[in-house]
Amino acid sequence: MVSDGHGGVWVAGEDSGIYHGTLEVQPLTPALNAGGAVGPGVTPNASIRITWQHFDHGNAPGLPRDSITSLCVDAQGR
Repeated sequence: MVSDGHGGVWVAGEDSGIYHGTLEVQPLTPALNAGGAVGPGVTPNASIRITWQHFDHGNAPGLPRDSITSLCVDAQGR
């Protein structure tokens, strides 16, 4: 696993190809207390989602096989 330096991550393994995950965080919104107002000790809520894209020898030209033994990321995050 390696960070792409742009908020994403590349993950690979034996016979699984390569996955690229992108983290999406929705803006923080104040959590409301029982009275409907933001108060002390009330923690903001956030919606977090990871979107995965999969690359293997069937859908990624130039990837000769699905067994990946190492990853390296260039300056453009590829």
